[in-house]
Amino acid sequence: MDIFDPIAQSKSLIKQLSAVITDNRQPEIATLLDTLTRHLDQIKANTSSLQQQVVLLSKNPTNLKKHSPIVINTPGVKSGCYIFSGEKGFFCPRCYDEYGNKVATTRLNSKLRICPACRSSIK
Repeated sequence: MDIFDPIAQSKSLIKQLSAVITDNRQPEIATLLDTLTRHLDQIKANTSSLQQQVVLLSKNPTNLKKHSPIVINTPGVKSGCYIFSGEKGFFCPRCYDEYGNKVATTRLNSKLRICPACRSSIK
């Protein structure tokens, strides 16, 4: 199966719908279908470009070394919360681990913090 098969099938279905709609004289829907067809063409062009870049990178592995490595910012733990270098505050570990969201916690008292998003209590 080619990566472009679903796009080609979608365009075929759009042409069929457009023919039915044109017969029923519903120009607004036909216009929307034409717009959708143009978007699919753009997706196909972008995907083709990305596919060519992958082929070029796979043929010349030295190009991979030129790109900067991905740096994963691992958080530290303090008072049961995550802390990140370069950022102030204590962040909810549950929100960060499950959803990737950095949500600042709120202090309730000297021993308890709470997350405003998920309502987790953190000691």
